[in-house]
Amino acid sequence: MEDMSGDSKHYIDETLCKGCGLCVDVCAAGIMQMSRRRNRKGYRLPAVSDPEKCRRCRMCEFCCPDMAIYVCPERQTAGGAVDNGPTPSDNANRPR
Repeated sequence: MEDMSGDSKHYIDETLCKGCGLCVDVCAAGIMQMSRRRNRKGYRLPAVSDPEKCRRCRMCEFCCPDMAIYVCPERQTAGGAVDNGPTPSDNANRPR
């Protein structure tokens, strides 16, 4: 359900994605690609091919008509630990 990177996490809600490919079209870094994987409805799912090159512009998230993508940058806490932000279950509960 998620693609991990050193700088950000891309959560893709497979139940909402219709495989339209808009996220692929708007990705300035060119790292979003349509994968061979399909969701339960048969739609092809996007994937992040090279997470280290992600610019964290969140255009994939903003342009998704189904709100199926959420990009969460990692943050360093005061103690040096990494705060990974919300979990995929938090993403499912965010306002639509």
